[in-house]
Amino acid sequence: MTQKSIYRSPEGKTYLLKIYDRHMRALNTEFEDIYVQTRFGRTHIVNLGNKDATPLMCLHGGNSFTPDMLKSDLPLLERFNAFIVDTIGHPGKSDETQLSSDDLSYGYWLLDVIDALQFETINIYSGSFGAGIAIRLATVAPKRVNKLSLFIPSGIANGSLKDKLKLMLPYLKYRLRPTDQNMMKLSSTLMTRFDEERLEMLQAIFKHVKINPKMPRPANDGELDDLKAPTIIVAAAKDILFPASRVIPRAKEIFPNLIYTETIDSLHEPTEEIYHHIHKVARDFFFQ
Repeated sequence: MTQKSIYRSPEGKTYLLKIYDRHMRALNTEFEDIYVQTRFGRTHIVNLGNKDATPLMCLHGGNSFTPDMLKSDLPLLERFNAFIVDTIGHPGKSDETQLSSDDLSYGYWLLDVIDALQFETINIYSGSFGAGIAIRLATVAPKRVNKLSLFIPSGIANGSLKDKLKLMLPYLKYRLRPTDQNMMKLSSTLMTRFDEERLEMLQAIFKHVKINPKMPRPANDGELDDLKAPTIIVAAAKDILFPASRVIPRAKEIFPNLIYTETIDSLHEPTEEIYHHIHKVARDFFFQ
C-alpha cells in the first residue's frame, strides 16, 4: 500500500474531477454523495435510485470512474437503492491510496465500506476490476454477501500472454505518440462504445493518471469455499483480458453456489444492446 498520487500533476487531477462532475450532471438523475472512512482512507459513494428498493452495491472497472459505469448501467440501477463506490486508488473522489492487487486488501476495504453503510449483508453488481474486488470481499467476509453478480470479471482467470501483448503494444504506442488515432487503436482492443463522453474520459485518464495495469489476481483454490451466496457470471468470448473460455471453467471449480453462467459475443466492453441483456440477467437474478 502506497500513498503516492495516482495523478501526474495537481492540474491533471483537477481537470479529471471536473470531467467527473460534468458527466454526473449529464446523467440528469438525482443522486447523493456519501463519504465514509475506511482503514485505507476516505471513500466516496454515489447513492441513487429508489430509496425504498433493494440495496445494491456496484463496483466499476479499473482506471475508470463512477460516471462511466452509470452511463451504461443507469437503466438497471435506478430500479434499486444503488450505492456506486469510487474505487480507492483509482480516478474519482475516493482517496488515492493504492492497494495491492495480489493480497486481500481490496476485500477488507470494501468490508469497511459495508460496515460504514451499516449493511449486514449486501447484493453486489460488479464488472471487470470491480468484480475482482467483489471476489476479495467474498473471500474475507463471505457471510456479508447476499447475492453476487459478476460480469466480464477479473479475479477468476486471466488471458494469455499473447492476448496481453495485443493490449500492451498499442498502449506503448499511445504513450509515445498520444494522438486521437492511437487512442482509438488502443481502445478498440477492448471497447465497442466510443461516444464523445467516453473518449473524453479515456483521453483524460491516459494523459493525467499513472495507469496501474495490474488486475486483481485470480482466486486461489479453496478461498471461496465458505461463500454461500448465489452467484452468476457473464463473461465475454472476445475479451483479451478475461476470456470466457478461461473464466467460465475456472468459475465452476471455485464458486460453491454458481447458479448461472453465460458467454456473450463481445469484447471486454459490450455494446449497448449487450448491456441491455446483461441488465435483464442481473435484474432477474436480484429480484427472483
